[in-house]
Amino acid sequence: MNRPFMTKNSSGVNTILFDRDYLKDKQIVELGCGLKKLGFEDAITVDSRPEVNPTIVCDILNGVPLPDKSADLVYCSHFLEHFMEDHWNHLPGWDEQDRIIGEVHRLMKDDGDFLAIVPSPHSGMAQAVGHKTVYLPTMWKAVLSRKFKFIDITGIGTWIDIPEMNDMMCHLSQKYPFFGKEYFIWCRKESGL
Repeated sequence: MNRPFMTKNSSGVNTILFDRDYLKDKQIVELGCGLKKLGFEDAITVDSRPEVNPTIVCDILNGVPLPDKSADLVYCSHFLEHFMEDHWNHLPGWDEQDRIIGEVHRLMKDDGDFLAIVPSPHSGMAQAVGHKTVYLPTMWKAVLSRKFKFIDITGIGTWIDIPEMNDMMCHLSQKYPFFGKEYFIWCRKESGL
């Protein structure tokens, strides 16, 4: 299976490196781009805030004004956790994450990739203002498997940034793949879904 990225472990820090050759000539849509855009040429960036200068300004919960199956890759970083999910009670307004995931699915071409970075619930980022849903890897897998073929989740980053601890961090991140401040998620839309 072709991978749009690779992971690199250097001094205990798992880093995601995008394969620019693989992504060349692919239509990329970045949701919730904010100020720190991914930086691919010709990528369509989407955000609800005009001040971050996205390609498209819209409330993603109301749909992105792009045709069905228009993206080879949909990417988001620190975006999914800002939406509420109701797993049991089906309360009005609590289906935001399902709506976002449905919109990602609609935008993706068959065999397209969905890549997301989300905070680990064990990190300080999990308690950031505006975060509504922070899951362990098994829950992300369950949520995303409803629409996609779930391929991988990898811990990235480190818990602490102390150079003297790098050997231990490297050992822990190799032994425990979910060890990190963030999770990098990779899913694929299978043909016909």
